[in-house]
Amino acid sequence: MELALQLPRLSIPAAPLAVRYVFGVSSKNSDGDNLIKSFQDTLCEKYGINDRDIYRWEVEKRIVLKGQEFVEFDIIACPSQN
Repeated sequence: MELALQLPRLSIPAAPLAVRYVFGVSSKNSDGDNLIKSFQDTLCEKYGINDRDIYRWEVEKRIVLKGQEFVEFDIIACPSQN
């Protein structure tokens, strides 16, 4: 199933935005930049966000057992820009 179809319905605040991503990956070789870019592109498509409106990122990569991979995210108004 396509990832965008699995994402919840959200009410996205007005720009500027801040995002928080937590990636649970089973490989220590997973490249954080690639995780961010591909997931952020999916979020932008799903929620109609332009990534130029994101002003703050908080990102964490956690190593988990194979088969327990996950991603968590939040999208909020960027407090330092309002």
